[in-house]
Amino acid sequence: MKTLLVLACFALAAASGCKKDKAEEKQPPPGDGPPPISKVEEKRGTEACSDFKVRACKCASEHPENSALVTDCKLADSRIEALNLSIEHSTASNASAENRAIVIGNGRRVIQRCIERSAQLAKNCGLDGPPPSNAPATAPAEDGK
Repeated sequence: MKTLLVLACFALAAASGCKKDKAEEKQPPPGDGPPPISKVEEKRGTEACSDFKVRACKCASEHPENSALVTDCKLADSRIEALNLSIEHSTASNASAENRAIVIGNGRRVIQRCIERSAQLAKNCGLDGPPPSNAPATAPAEDGK
């Protein structure tokens, strides 16, 4: 599912045309689809997905036998990348209103999933409170070592 989301973001980015220089890009016309992801929403989403990564990797290192946790840790960077692509392409002036709406929706779903999964990890792995600052940022070794 996570890989599919990343691939969908790439496909939408490709469908929206070639990327122009930042100076040539402009905000979409007002009232043309949903509002772009705001800077505050972007910051909170990035923090939520980074928090998820820390929690997922900490939990996976504590439970290397749980393949779902190990996979969550390995794919955490993909969530961050999908969010960044959505943010970048949500204001593409050469994209249709429909494509921008899809990209913005995908970005908001990524943020929602980061928040939900982080909360589940906190509950299931005893990671209440803010993410630990000394948590590993990588997946544990496949053989559990």
